[in-house]
Parts: sequence; C-alpha cells; structure tokens
Amino acid sequence: MSVNGLLLMAASTPSPIPSDKVPDASKVSPGLPGFIMIFLLAVAVILLATSMNRRIRRVKLRGEQMEASERAADENEPDDGDTDNRSDAGPDDGRHP
Repeated sequence: MSVNGLLLMAASTPSPIPSDKVPDASKVSPGLPGFIMIFLLAVAVILLATSMNRRIRRVKLRGEQMEASERAADENEPDDGDTDNRSDAGPDDGRHP
C-alpha cells in the first residue's frame, strides 16, 4: 500500500457527529436492578463496618486484660532478691509444650 492510499483511507473515515436528540430516560437510567444493587452494596458495607468495630473492641479489651493481669502478676510476685529475669525466655502465652 502506498502513502497516498493510507492518506486517502484516513481522510475518508467519518468522524462522529454530535446528535441533538436526547435519549429516553427510561432507556438510560439504571432502574430497579441498579437500585437493588446499590442497596445491597450499602447493606454489605454497613455489616462489614459493624463486624470490624466489634473485632477491634474485642482485641482492645483483650489487650487491656492482658496488661492488667501482667501488672497484677508483677505486683504479687515475691521480691526475694533474685535478679534472674525471664524476659529472655520468650513470651508466656499460657500454653505449655
């Protein structure tokens, strides 16, 4: 194909012409299926946010309980002058091997 042929093909392709016609609103709007999908999406977001808040509260409460029990254990620990710290032994999660 020659350069002239390509130029002729490019010049002959029509460009879209804007239309003055406004489409019918019933053919363009999402209608009932769109409303249902948006409603279900909103319900899912609300349920997920509620679940996330519950889980965050539980984690926060467990952390506070663990800190309180550690403080109580430190206060009740007898002071016999033993300088052996168990901090290098690893975390004590209550499970026994």
